[in-house]
Amino acid sequence: MKIPFLKNWGPKDCIGLDLGKGEWKWAKIARPAPERCKLVFLDSTPAPKDPDRILEILKEVVSQKNWRNMPVALSFHDDTLHMRKLELPRMPPEDLKEAVRWQLRDVADGSMDDYAVHFATLKENMTTDVTRLTLLGYAVKKSVLKELETLLTKAGLKPFFIEPTPVSLAYTVERLFPTIENEWIGTVDIGWKRAYFMAIGQGKLQYVKYLPHVSLEAAQTLSENYPAQLAVEIQHAIDAFSIGYQIEKIERIFLTGGGAALPNLSERLSQNIGIRTQILDPFQGLEQANNFPLAQQKPFLFGAALGLAFLQP
Repeated sequence: MKIPFLKNWGPKDCIGLDLGKGEWKWAKIARPAPERCKLVFLDSTPAPKDPDRILEILKEVVSQKNWRNMPVALSFHDDTLHMRKLELPRMPPEDLKEAVRWQLRDVADGSMDDYAVHFATLKENMTTDVTRLTLLGYAVKKSVLKELETLLTKAGLKPFFIEPTPVSLAYTVERLFPTIENEWIGTVDIGWKRAYFMAIGQGKLQYVKYLPHVSLEAAQTLSENYPAQLAVEIQHAIDAFSIGYQIEKIERIFLTGGGAALPNLSERLSQNIGIRTQILDPFQGLEQANNFPLAQQKPFLFGAALGLAFLQP
């Protein structure tokens, strides 16, 4: 089964599933009219601490919701996933794919043949003699994608699309806050096991950087020092992004993931970083969102799942 990283559109709705380490988030939308979208399902399931029970719990959810053979789009963030900005001359598609694979060879644990490689074109720079492409390249172990596909299939679902969580989140942020020329928006996703910073501009995800030692799990031990430590890591990511992309300013930062709920975190980050920081509410503009308590209680958990729910197999 081919697992693309770029979205394919079609006539049928699906379930968006963010298979997080702490919670699994599910979302489904319907389109009663071309310009209208309404939320028809929203839920979260605690992820089992015992990995051997993952399939069992997934089967239970599918059975309870009567979702057998339901199309599902999945987001993931695995330790083998690497995302990087690349600069290459324009060339035939097959040659370009091989060039991207070569540029990402240093991420490989073993052979690059074990990795699925994809890329998105960010922009083209034309000169008199050559056209150069700016790309965002992705590499992840094929075995990870295959395991996810097999897991969902065994649970009774029909996986048709798998993409990295930052891409799903970026779609949601851009849908809500479309970036104009020379405008940049940051997003910090604080999950249980990992946190990362990403930058969105010109309507596309442009940059992703892992933030070490500031996951939600780490927050339990850092306690009062956590906001300050997180601010330092975010500033390092912003500095690296600004230098690499020659960007002077990020307009605002959105917080997502379980860590976004930490008391006064957005306010303290706004003060420490000097950039307006707020919790992402991905349900803005969706009809019937008020019918689901989780949409009001924990909106920050559902950015990726909701981004996937807009896909159609």
